[in-house]
Amino acid sequence: MRFASVIGFLLVAGTIHAQDFPPAHDTQGLSALAKPDSLMFDPGKEALSETSIPDGLRLRAGAQPLVELPKPAAYEGQWIAPGEQLPAFGNDLIITERKEDGRNMWHVERVNSCSWCGPSLTWKQAAFDKKATSLWALRSAMFVTDLEITHHSPCFVAHRCVEADPLLGQTRAQGYAVASALTALDWWITAYLRKGNRTYHVGGYKHWYLFPIIGQTSSAIGIIANLARWNR
Repeated sequence: MRFASVIGFLLVAGTIHAQDFPPAHDTQGLSALAKPDSLMFDPGKEALSETSIPDGLRLRAGAQPLVELPKPAAYEGQWIAPGEQLPAFGNDLIITERKEDGRNMWHVERVNSCSWCGPSLTWKQAAFDKKATSLWALRSAMFVTDLEITHHSPCFVAHRCVEADPLLGQTRAQGYAVASALTALDWWITAYLRKGNRTYHVGGYKHWYLFPIIGQTSSAIGIIANLARWNR
């Protein structure tokens, strides 16, 4: 009887004492054991950070830049309104201004097919290519020859005749100054008319060579006239 009473007392005491221990699965106890500056992995937060990115941003990050479509090719006889996008031009096509239905428009033409259908050039090409340099060099040489023959002719030296062109005056200095300025101005105007616009494929003036030829003709007439009266 005493042995049974002792066993019963031990069971009751053990049950009461076990209630004082914290449960082994308490999450607060695990959190308290972690260091304050340690990085804790929270599955709930990780899932939230992934789903919080908008789908549109993910698509833009991997999207490829748009590829510019090629321009349509220009063809002879095509009309292009001002402000309209220009097509792709070949080396044998340019545009020139013409009237269509009462308004000015661009018209696609073949190079050298009209007066204003010259090939489009840069300013350097229009002013200093072989053709321009040769013609204007000959123009300059001829006016120098004309001026020197005039001032060395016997009648001019004896003051029996005068320079026919009043702009050139009666002195060599004035003659060279005026003739050089006029030649340079003609050269500049010719290059401007000839070059067109290479960026927009606008044709230039095809008959630009007439300007230096007119000057050469004028000097040639002066040379012939001076030689004809040389011994008078």
